[in-house]
Amino acid sequence: MNELIATIHFIGLCLFTTAASEIAELRVLLPRVVWSLPTVIGPAEGTSAVSHPDGPADVETHTAFIAFRKIDRKTVTGWVPKPMPGQPDYEYIVLSGETVTFERNAKNRVPKKPDLPRLLSCPGSKLRSNVAGPNASDVAATFVLNYGDTSTCRSLPHGHHPPASRIDTKLRLNNTGTLTITGKAGQTTRTLTVDGGATVYVGNLPSKLLRSNPVPIREGSGAHHLAYYGMFTNDPAAAACEYQRLADDAASRGRCGIVDFRFGDSADPPPLEGFKHAINSDCSNSSWP
Repeated sequence: MNELIATIHFIGLCLFTTAASEIAELRVLLPRVVWSLPTVIGPAEGTSAVSHPDGPADVETHTAFIAFRKIDRKTVTGWVPKPMPGQPDYEYIVLSGETVTFERNAKNRVPKKPDLPRLLSCPGSKLRSNVAGPNASDVAATFVLNYGDTSTCRSLPHGHHPPASRIDTKLRLNNTGTLTITGKAGQTTRTLTVDGGATVYVGNLPSKLLRSNPVPIREGSGAHHLAYYGMFTNDPAAAACEYQRLADDAASRGRCGIVDFRFGDSADPPPLEGFKHAINSDCSNSSWP
């Protein structure tokens, strides 16, 4: 049987790390980001609440999901596919705390940690237990990457100009005709099987992208990469313990190619009104340590 190559394209708030596994296995943590209504009303705009005690303030609500073309879907159990608003050829499933793995039905190499912008944390800081532990309540999903080829690429969001590009990651998986994606949460197991040549998008993006009838809603305006801060044990707000996002210096990194326009790539048709700036350079993938 001829082998095919499936592509998993990670977009948005996705932290690539080997520190969440006792055997230094490469994993991708998608932080759970939920913006709350203001708890303190000021004279003008008010101030926003945070999603959890150590989390970032004023970052809009995100949804973690897997998107795919309807014609690529073979079977699905446990998850409920929904139509992608404005994209009649696509469906998506929402992730809610699953640990996700990919079926190994062909020979693949052990993946290397991708060349991503790196988050610097305070000395001695660690991933918090509710992010990397067995009861990781503050992640929307954890992807286990124990095989495949990883690469990074640059995507220029619609309405932006260099150097305001976004960094995404692609995982390529050899397979024998189909790719099965399995998500486990507690005692519940869910599966999605797609065509072996499919491109599947893993997104952790603003929830407004998935609204059928989007309306202007003011909910969090902070830089999206601040959502990474709450994943560590030390307080990122402390002056002596400030997290930094390193500048991306991989000038030779290639373009990601055609990306569905609802994910903000300028190579595609203009997005629907209101989505022009929904995905920006703050939504880049990152790595740690």
